Amino acid sequence: MHIFDTIKSEKVHPLIKRAENYKNHRDIDQSRQKILKINNLELSYYQYFDKILKPSHSCFGEITPEYAKLGKSFFRKIFNSHPNVKFFISLRRPISRYLSALYYYSRKRPAFDVEKSYLKGLRRELFCSYTGYSAQIKKLLSVVPKERICFVYYEDLFNGCSDSLFEICDHLGIEKISPSSLDVSLERVVNKSSKKQERRLPTQAEMKRIFKRFESEYHLVSELISKPIPPSWQEDISAFAD
Repeated sequence: MHIFDTIKSEKVHPLIKRAENYKNHRDIDQSRQKILKINNLELSYYQYFDKILKPSHSCFGEITPEYAKLGKSFFRKIFNSHPNVKFFISLRRPISRYLSALYYYSRKRPAFDVEKSYLKGLRRELFCSYTGYSAQIKKLLSVVPKERICFVYYEDLFNGCSDSLFEICDHLGIEKISPSSLDVSLERVVNKSSKKQERRLPTQAEMKRIFKRFESEYHLVSELISKPIPPSWQEDISAFAD
């Protein structure tokens, strides 16, 4: 929903922009607009969910990479907004996260040359900020008790095993239901582009440069969250570390 990052940046919420473009849909977004217009952010935010939740729902939430960059003051604001609020952070292999930022940027910008940006992008905060995990985690831990945060590795969520999914369920205090019982696979690639892109992949030399830019994250994250890194992270260290 991009509520907190929109308020922090003082931008017009994308849902409101969409409503202005499609005036006949304005009524659909009316309650979302109220979230941004009422001064008491916490009250209006939760009132919105009060309207759409059913008695059978035991928890609710939302997720966006933008929230990881909110900073201490907004982490504290979210933490203090509700007595039962909990956080969960999904951490993706740093090289993959960086490349994903480049690919995502290029989707609506045909003129953007991804192949020429594999190394150039390392100098741009726009593409690197999302992979600054350790700084983001430190800020979050400085205002939120560790027991209120669930850290999971992105790769562990989609490796076909339910362990990380059930870890989140335990964290939220909700029932654990095996995806296989719902005929759902945990091996589906999330945020995969629907349109196949023909592009040159980074060379080994480029991969090493990218790894060096984020090398500290491979070591610091594990220490901060007290959880060993997954195999794909370890493979990067073996392949690209000096």
